[in-house]
Amino acid sequence: MKRDRAQSGRPRRTAALGACAAVLALAAAAGPASAVDNPGGGASTRLPTTNGVAFAYASIFGSTPQNHMGTIWTGTKVHMQCWADGAWSNGTNRWFFVSAPGILPQGGKSARVSGWISANKVSYQVRVPHC
Repeated sequence: MKRDRAQSGRPRRTAALGACAAVLALAAAAGPASAVDNPGGGASTRLPTTNGVAFAYASIFGSTPQNHMGTIWTGTKVHMQCWADGAWSNGTNRWFFVSAPGILPQGGKSARVSGWISANKVSYQVRVPHC
């Protein structure tokens, strides 16, 4: 009788060990959070980055953006300052006023570019106030 009880407990222990192993395997697969992705321990806080070549404009109000201020290359981190709705471009009328390293339209010199870029050109957007 003792032998029957000892063997009947094994399937339950094996199932419990299997469940624990599965949980540990999932945690290991997820890997530790990177300090860059999550410095504060909350939601992911990657920095806003261009996901394509973005043209910065001085004005977005009216039917089309006006006065090309510069070009910001794909993968460039941008400092988002505020947002506004304006002319339609890239499937949206939402724009962010940003500053980032870029190229000036006159002479192609590298410089800090400030201006409005389409919201659809910014990945990892952060909350900023309305302009």
